[in-house]
Amino acid sequence: MFRPSKARLLVHCLIAVLLAGCSESTPLPADRIQGETMGTTYSVLVHPLAESRLESLRSLVEAELERINASMSTYRDDSEISRFNQSTSTDWQPASPELVEVIQQSLEVSRLSAGAFDITVGPLVNLWGFGPDGQPATIPGQQQIDKLLEQVGYQHLHYRLDPPALRKEIPLLQIDLSAIAKGYGVDQVCQLLVDQGLRDFLVEIGGELRAMGKRPGGIRWKAGIESPVAGRRTVSQALELVDMALATSGDYRNFFVLNEKQYSHTIDPRTGWPVQYPVTSVSVLSTSCTMADAWATALMASSPQVAYDKASELEIAAYWMIRGAGQLTKKKSPAFDKIFPAGN
Repeated sequence: MFRPSKARLLVHCLIAVLLAGCSESTPLPADRIQGETMGTTYSVLVHPLAESRLESLRSLVEAELERINASMSTYRDDSEISRFNQSTSTDWQPASPELVEVIQQSLEVSRLSAGAFDITVGPLVNLWGFGPDGQPATIPGQQQIDKLLEQVGYQHLHYRLDPPALRKEIPLLQIDLSAIAKGYGVDQVCQLLVDQGLRDFLVEIGGELRAMGKRPGGIRWKAGIESPVAGRRTVSQALELVDMALATSGDYRNFFVLNEKQYSHTIDPRTGWPVQYPVTSVSVLSTSCTMADAWATALMASSPQVAYDKASELEIAAYWMIRGAGQLTKKKSPAFDKIFPAGN
């Protein structure tokens, strides 16, 4: 299992509601494969299949998700990533090509985001009570934070493609892929479905999703960006997705309040403190759910202006909801506006 409370909350899209009621015509039913994985739930929607074919597909999906868990789960002591974390060696350590691939993509987002995204931030997440130990009784002191910052830093992690291997410069450096692994899992399940000859489906893990083709009846798959309202779930922005992935990071469902101040689960890896920006959620569209997942976190951990400038520079399709003056302001990057123009 992956950490249920981690460096960021994966905001669940209101898929079921939208699939049931966002079309002028009544959608034809889709077959669903669902279950639990990575500390959350998953769902796969496909065109109706024969029962034997559906059960075979279910077995393949569950085996693929189990394979990813066995490699990348920090909750399994015998997982590939746990063995790397437990080692204090600074020599090259053999790794699976899949794990190296995810590390490679993670470090690229870290570089492009100037460290706003960092898969080595786990010790600080735990310090602030968003790991397995729960909420701290007091706010961590700067000395505690500084000590852990010495063990954090994506620039101290290296990968090698051939033969695939990982190396850490700091003996106590650890990796936590919670902010990218669910997106990667979505992409891997999508590839499995394509390999099985399927072209129309929607895959979702913990709110991160990717839609391919169309749903039964030729209707586009629909998903929604959730309104950041505590205690209830409503749609802020409904989207029709065609061959597109959507990931959202938010601060309004995973936080704690101490001494009348709210502390977000999103930790800035550069300072060691929870982010205090007025951004309440960031959603990212991409052809890759892996990249959408990572960039939603990176933009959430950056100031609104820095995040907007970065999304504009790199043509990232991003959608922000920002608190201010007692109301929410919605903002779209140029790339997002190009895909979903205002009023469309």
